[in-house]
Amino acid sequence: MPCVLFGGSFDPVHYGHLRMAVEVGELLQAEVRLLPSPAQAGKRNRATAQQRVDMLQLALAEANALKQPPLRADRSEVDLRSADDLRPVYTIDTLSRYRQQLPQEQPLIFVMGMDSFLNIRDWHQWSQLTRHAHLLVIGRPGSQDEAGSAALAELRQLDEFSGAFVEEPGVLLERPAGHIHLVQLSLLDISSTRIRALISRGRPASYLTAPAVLDYIARNDLYSCAADHNLI
Repeated sequence: MPCVLFGGSFDPVHYGHLRMAVEVGELLQAEVRLLPSPAQAGKRNRATAQQRVDMLQLALAEANALKQPPLRADRSEVDLRSADDLRPVYTIDTLSRYRQQLPQEQPLIFVMGMDSFLNIRDWHQWSQLTRHAHLLVIGRPGSQDEAGSAALAELRQLDEFSGAFVEEPGVLLERPAGHIHLVQLSLLDISSTRIRALISRGRPASYLTAPAVLDYIARNDLYSCAADHNLI
């Protein structure tokens, strides 16, 4: 079975995250690990790492009660850092650490969005990512504009990605690392930014995330004083 990592701040986790994770699990017939990032430097009125883990676990308790590919909260990145350690966490370091922990032949698959992939050359040691893992790049049907298509075509021509792109997801299960697969999923138009903005204005965020997550937000008075009121 592959080790599938889906990282994010999850501030808060919402149904868009969960739906994507479920469809990735169906695609690969594997458990998907949702990997919250550690402390968020310089961001006001955000949940702590522990609060984001708590909300994720509440949401997954609801999701895993259904008959679907299992989802798991993986707090390993959070546990590596103290609450006041605001140094950046680089994806290359995460993948390298997992690669060292996993059996040599076990596939490691890192899930990322198309927007992030198109800007991958801005990432720390980006050219080394596929040495440790496969990249599963998620896009939305019909969302690729002309500029995005041109940027993707340019990435396909890079020497660093020579031979990496594959058309079938099953190929990712045949090797431990080295491939890139692009897939279109039915992504929900929900964002953590919008949820925070709604709550900051006293408006309901019902049906955007799990009821247990909304209860947790209310009990802990999260996002009620969001600084950015132009995000809705």
